[in-house]
Amino acid sequence: MSKYEKMLVVKSYLESVGIECIVPKEEDDAIHNLSDEQFIAFKKKVSNAYLKKIRNRDTYAVLVINDEKRGIDNYIGANTFVEVAMGFCWNRKVFLLNDYYEPYMDELIAWDVQILKGDLGKLVESYNADNGDVDSDDNTEQLITS
Repeated sequence: MSKYEKMLVVKSYLESVGIECIVPKEEDDAIHNLSDEQFIAFKKKVSNAYLKKIRNRDTYAVLVINDEKRGIDNYIGANTFVEVAMGFCWNRKVFLLNDYYEPYMDELIAWDVQILKGDLGKLVESYNADNGDVDSDDNTEQLITS
């Protein structure tokens, strides 16, 4: 299963328990036919749009799907680390699906990033504690997955 497919599975589960989620658009197919210049413009546009979603005051948290990548456990890439930093900066909760990514451990701990070790129930409990009943029609907060 690709990371993007996993994001969709997680989104489906969280929405089934009443938590609205935003997942970035799949870009693999879109970028193959772009020139270097077009790719840079595309990357700038989608990064800016996604960071605005994190900044949106209706955003409750950022959830990072930090699976293994190229043999590196709990991997967090540059763009995702920016999203974590922006979540921290804008006072959003930040969750890692797995454990801390060792190279960023000091920052992740200092920024109160919560590790789930694969247990999405911890996120749901946190959300419910902060927002009350997730089935409420007044609930407008969303979760950003990355």
